[in-house]
Amino acid sequence: MLSREEWRKVVLAAADDLAVTTLGYEPGQVVSNGSVLPEMPFGSFVALTGETISVQIGIAVTRPACLQLARAMLCMEADEELGEEDLTDVLGEMVNVLAGGAKSRLADRVEPMRIGLPIVVHGFVDVTKVAEVDVTIVRWGAVEAQLILLRNEHGV
Repeated sequence: MLSREEWRKVVLAAADDLAVTTLGYEPGQVVSNGSVLPEMPFGSFVALTGETISVQIGIAVTRPACLQLARAMLCMEADEELGEEDLTDVLGEMVNVLAGGAKSRLADRVEPMRIGLPIVVHGFVDVTKVAEVDVTIVRWGAVEAQLILLRNEHGV
């Protein structure tokens, strides 16, 4: 069973890959860590599941941050328009990249895991049966994002 810190390191490494290869940013700087879920103006989660592991990896950002990240991901100029569907698509793709990066980093350390389909969230997420919540705020340039890990390892 991986510790909270090990999971955090894996998600942060996947986030650095996302920042550099997909968004064109430098690796992120950690602003803070905590265990309180934020209200999510724009957020997305995707599940990584195995026989004894159930994890949701997520990202939450403000609308201005979402617009900036979406433009970076889609190689758009600052004045180009984006619709709500574009923002939803980008959030889903970003969390897929995070989950894929985490899964590949853990391939030789944990049981085989499957990646689920992303869900996009607006508002507050209430979790009741999660063993652990971990929230890390990272800064990519002027953009702050909250990387969220909801973890429940059972049967170990």
